Amino acid sequence: GLYTSPHLKTVRERININGKPISEALFAKYFFELWDRLEASKSNTDIFPLMAEGIKPAYFRYMTLLSFHAFMSEGIDTAIYEVGVGGEYDSTNVFIKPTACGISSLGIDHTVMLGNTLEEIAWNKAGIFKNDTSCFSVEQPDNAMKVIMDRANEKNVKSFEIVKVRNDLDDIS
Repeated sequence: GLYTSPHLKTVRERININGKPISEALFAKYFFELWDRLEASKSNTDIFPLMAEGIKPAYFRYMTLLSFHAFMSEGIDTAIYEVGVGGEYDSTNVFIKPTACGISSLGIDHTVMLGNTLEEIAWNKAGIFKNDTSCFSVEQPDNAMKVIMDRANEKNVKSFEIVKVRNDLDDIS
């Protein structure tokens, strides 16, 4: 399974099974199964004041739940999840013992949620790192890399490796 965002043409692109977007029929089936389960659920509003009866998760959280439901229903044994906006507080960051975690090139984006500096963004993105898990990052600016390495130590990762990204254009003569 592969869960990514955003999609280019159709929302089904976000949920891939065996390299192909989930079919329209399966998407509709799992969408409404999840919708009906959430509709029938009740939360203690003293503990979860924003989860009153009939309230559904925001779009990205709903899609994340939908991907979990589809992958489990289809018997998917391995899934790759692209984190949405953040890392530390992202709805995809629920796995306790993933096989591996990785960070791609960082930039100044989603500052309302992640912070205004590359260091704050690096801290948030490295929130996906888990105890005793192999973790990776592409090369980052020094200030961001220090934060990522500090977070790897804080989270007691199994291993941390900086991956050099190969630029095939460099090989063109």
